[in-house]
Amino acid sequence: MRTSLRLLALATAATAVLPAQSLLADIRPGAGSSNPGNLTRMGGAVYFIAETPATGFELWRTDGTTAGTTMVADINPTPGAGALATVNRVPELFAFGSTLLFWANDGTHGQELWRSDGTAAGTQLVLDIEPGPNGSDPFDFTASGNRVFFYAAASATGRELWVTDGTTGGTHLVADFYPGAPGGSSTVLQGSGSIAAFGTGVLFSGRTGFASNQVLCFSDGSAGGTNVVDAGAFDPRGLTPLGSGFTCSVFSPATGVEPWFTNGSDAGTFPLGDLAVGSTSSLGTNLLTVFRPQLLGGRHWFVASASTFGLSLWSTDGTPSGTSVFFAPQVSDPLAQVRTVRVAGDRLYLEVSSTTLGSELHVTDGIATPSLVVDLNPGTGTGWPSFGSFLAPGQGRLAITTMRPTDVIADEPAVTDGTPAGTHVLANLATGNFAGSNPREYTRLGDKVLFVAQDDGFTGRELYVLDIAALGVADAVGYGTGCAGTGGLVPDLTAVGAPRLGNSSFAVRLTDGLPNALAVQFFDFAPAAVPLGPCTLLIQNLTIEMVGVTDASGVFQLPLPLVGSPIFLGLEFWGQGLVLDGNGLLFGGLGSLTDGLRVRVGR
Repeated sequence: MRTSLRLLALATAATAVLPAQSLLADIRPGAGSSNPGNLTRMGGAVYFIAETPATGFELWRTDGTTAGTTMVADINPTPGAGALATVNRVPELFAFGSTLLFWANDGTHGQELWRSDGTAAGTQLVLDIEPGPNGSDPFDFTASGNRVFFYAAASATGRELWVTDGTTGGTHLVADFYPGAPGGSSTVLQGSGSIAAFGTGVLFSGRTGFASNQVLCFSDGSAGGTNVVDAGAFDPRGLTPLGSGFTCSVFSPATGVEPWFTNGSDAGTFPLGDLAVGSTSSLGTNLLTVFRPQLLGGRHWFVASASTFGLSLWSTDGTPSGTSVFFAPQVSDPLAQVRTVRVAGDRLYLEVSSTTLGSELHVTDGIATPSLVVDLNPGTGTGWPSFGSFLAPGQGRLAITTMRPTDVIADEPAVTDGTPAGTHVLANLATGNFAGSNPREYTRLGDKVLFVAQDDGFTGRELYVLDIAALGVADAVGYGTGCAGTGGLVPDLTAVGAPRLGNSSFAVRLTDGLPNALAVQFFDFAPAAVPLGPCTLLIQNLTIEMVGVTDASGVFQLPLPLVGSPIFLGLEFWGQGLVLDGNGLLFGGLGSLTDGLRVRVGR
């Protein structure tokens, strides 16, 4: 089967060509900017806010086409006022199933909780939490189960924890944790990661009285189920899942701000180390030391400023003994710094600033010492800006990011796969602008990436689109609907590892099949939707097949090692699995079918 697949690939694959970006929509025609922002994917669309002189900032949506880019609703009908104009908080758009939650000001109720299904008629006020024009200013929406938790302020209670299921009747105050107007969450910083889904509720930062600090708390959504977890874990931020718990940054007077771990209990909440010994903090609130851990190989990777090394790369497995410095460039260059770290596939990308290279992109697999990818802006100039947007659009090492090839061209959209040859600036969108096009908010929508950028002044700051099909993105995604077997169980077909060039361990796995049953995996080079009674054949032809037997757990895994030849780059194939099952719906007892799997071979 593998030989057949390779031969067909040689006959059909084409070398990928890097595509250029294009303007998706000039929402505010002419040189003025609509300043799109808060790009949020929900279903088959991306929602965002944008401004026109007539409406101000309102809610928009796009399906990735120019014709499909439209305003959802003019929530504040006052000309030019804008329902999502920033006053106290940066607007948040939060996808919750098929419902978009956000705050808006319709000119009557102040900034309050709204919902939208993507239509004007379906865009409605959920609840006027603080009656009158002041508004409750809701923020930090966090889903847990079938509910969304958030912070909101009312004159009687101050800023406290609230919960909603997206309906008026299902929206209520969780608890007046600090009784009265001061508010139990009064000092929470928006977007600081001070709230995270945990079990049946959330971990959050709260305080119970005037003399108390913000500390780690838990809530199940009820007043009785809202309690302090650890009274010594002050100002928890950056709550990020790791194993059975979370890492976060916590302040204590003795150690300053340092990395901690919590499993949601008092006994399971503890510091991972005093990296900057004494009351000095290794983490903080500035852009370089804010705690933004990245997950790779079962460990969290983060930048911290330790006593010995300064800004360096650390990792942790969630235990003090498993927390250590991984890369400290100060050993060879006292003025060097690790400034940011991001993950794509099985690689970590770092911005490392040095006296000889400036700030440039480095890469590591978490085992080898990070190495320079390319000196993109030769000499001491900055090639990779610290806080440029970053997106790993698939499952491989490819990343779309913002780079600065020269100080004249400045910040422009780029891609990298961790190699010099695979690192390119995609386009110079602002040839006459010293600041560059300053692209931000890369957001995937199907086979497109949307982002916000500015040109040389002809259209201002607007929404752009990039077709990623030719970028060489390694991707494996499910599609279609399977067909049930014994017990109503529908088997599933998934990829094991990234379908990356040269990945000899890539495989396709069938799960949830009838145990110890004959199974087949089929592949072809085009998808389909052919009705077979109550079931559907999801590939066009049964071009390639591999027969096996499910194990005692109903699993049948097919190794599919991928060669490293560039001719395979961009190859796409589609698969579906069949399990012989007398209780299956296929042809009244022949078997069950998996959903489909589309695989694109990439970097």
